[in-house]
Amino acid sequence: MSPSITRRLFAYLSFSHFTQICFALALAGSWICVMQGIAEAQPSCEVVLSAMSSATIGALNVTVDYSQAAGTFDGVGTAVDCSDLSGAGLAAFFDDDAAGLLKLGWVDTSGIGPSTPLTSCRFTPTTQASPRRTDFQLTVTNASDLSSSPISVNVAITELNCSPDDSCGDVNGDGQITATDALSVLQKAVGIDTPFQCADVRAESRVNTCSAEPW
Repeated sequence: MSPSITRRLFAYLSFSHFTQICFALALAGSWICVMQGIAEAQPSCEVVLSAMSSATIGALNVTVDYSQAAGTFDGVGTAVDCSDLSGAGLAAFFDDDAAGLLKLGWVDTSGIGPSTPLTSCRFTPTTQASPRRTDFQLTVTNASDLSSSPISVNVAITELNCSPDDSCGDVNGDGQITATDALSVLQKAVGIDTPFQCADVRAESRVNTCSAEPW
């Protein structure tokens, strides 16, 4: 084999190997960004508690034990992200993150209806799996009617709605973030047409190997 042919063949093989190495490194970089998206793009949940009673409620205290749930209510102490739905004259909320306890209280001289939504709180899981209602243990610690007589009240989670945040990483829309999504992002970044609509994650009007990374 002539030296010129050998040099050309060596150059071709070197370029081919270099291309493969670059492609592998780029794919690895894209996959790292996708994995960062997995770590950061957690669902956000709305937890709605409602009271069910045969009598009008004058005062009510409830403790929510979420120590078995993989996540926490947003905010701490009295700054917990809970909004009152009962229309009560006085509503108080306190979140003890360390103990995994959310304490809720209502007092209303005009009374809370026998079947009334009480509060809506934001809960953020620490994993991609959404929490279940059975992950929360609810205990009524005090319940009385307008005359301050004890009554029986059942408090339950009537809504548990979880949705992903506004970041994107599931490029092909199959409900999972996998190496296929990383490859699709890389293909789009280097100019290879892809039919997927969710590659420009950060809405920058461009796609690169880190487009799966939340901003």
